[in-house]
Amino acid sequence: LRETLGSLGGKRLALVWTRSPTPASPAPVHSLLHAALRCGMHVSLAHPDGYELDADVLSEADALAREHNAEFQRGEDLGAAVEGAHVVYG
Repeated sequence: LRETLGSLGGKRLALVWTRSPTPASPAPVHSLLHAALRCGMHVSLAHPDGYELDADVLSEADALAREHNAEFQRGEDLGAAVEGAHVVYG
């Protein structure tokens, strides 16, 4: 991301996904979410109902956002999450 965007602070990342017939590990999403917030990126997280991330991961993400002056938004509207994003990860 740094190669393409340069400084990551203030850039927008959308983490989005839809229902899948085969479950995938949420570990990459957890790692990317926390790393992006540590870099000061603004993160929008969108997923279908029933695909929520672990409460501890979300709590840590909220704390990281405050600590690094980043925004962290979450919801189910994929269109809203990707609006204005510099990077979309799905």
